[in-house]
Amino acid sequence: DYTYPVRADHACSMKEMTLHYAFKPSLLGAVWEFELTPDALIWRAGRRTGHWLYKDIAQVRLSYRPQSMQAQRYRADLRHKDGARIALLSVTWRGMLALSAQSADYRAFLLELHRRLIAANSQTEYVSGLKRPLYVLGFGVLVVLGLTMALLGLRAMFEGAYAGAAFVAAFMALGGWQMGGFMWRNRPGPYAPDQIPAKLLPN
Repeated sequence: DYTYPVRADHACSMKEMTLHYAFKPSLLGAVWEFELTPDALIWRAGRRTGHWLYKDIAQVRLSYRPQSMQAQRYRADLRHKDGARIALLSVTWRGMLALSAQSADYRAFLLELHRRLIAANSQTEYVSGLKRPLYVLGFGVLVVLGLTMALLGLRAMFEGAYAGAAFVAAFMALGGWQMGGFMWRNRPGPYAPDQIPAKLLPN
């Protein structure tokens, strides 16, 4: 694994820089807007708004959430100390069938958010991947599916259906590569705010 270092001596001073990020999470939904000010994260989602001081952000969770239309889809879930939650996505809807990646803007926004949380001496918890119960469930389902496909492949070979066995093997290889990558990226655990897991940020 490798990480994105968050440098404390970033060229832009927190007091001089206000950073914006916006995305549309659904085709018919409102645009979600986020702004990093010197002392707080300000966000707007339709009629909902928030002004979260950095010291009041209780948790940041980063994960990888691909979709059929956009494989490079990442998510950051933020939780306030009062229990309120908001999420940022690295992609946005731009039309009926257009789901566009905003990789560079998303990465820059999260790196700067982490810098400001560090500078504010916040007691934020930084976690990566899926919640552990969901991860364990997904891993169990993956193992069961893998064993089932392996048995189907062996049965096809014993019955002389080599074409069928080859198809099953190819399907297992493709599915294992995709699901294995998903599980690897989303392995739950803590991370240091100055060393963000690169596997959970778009390139």
